[in-house]
Amino acid sequence: MRRSCHLVSHKAELSHETIVSSGVTQGTVLGPLLFLCFSANINDSINGSVLGMYADDTKLFKGRQHLGDCMTLQNDLNAISLWADSWLRTLNLAKTKHLRIGRHREYHTFYLKWL
Repeated sequence: MRRSCHLVSHKAELSHETIVSSGVTQGTVLGPLLFLCFSANINDSINGSVLGMYADDTKLFKGRQHLGDCMTLQNDLNAISLWADSWLRTLNLAKTKHLRIGRHREYHTFYLKWL
């Protein structure tokens, strides 16, 4: 992205101009296409869990029948961390959530490495 200045207009008020030196401007036609180009191969790293992507959100999930399924999910989380590192991408921990559904009494803690 070339160096550009942006400002926000809301109800006839204008913000101060701010220099934006990186990224893809929101609302562009190329934004979603560039995201797909840079993220298309993330699925190659996953071995056992299901990966879902929509816009810039990614979800990883795995049904649990036995403890090995938890290990598979952890291995896939590790693979995503390695993928992000190799592509110089960062994962937003503030937006990362864990949802457990079911009656299993055993609780497994999952980690994102290298963050």
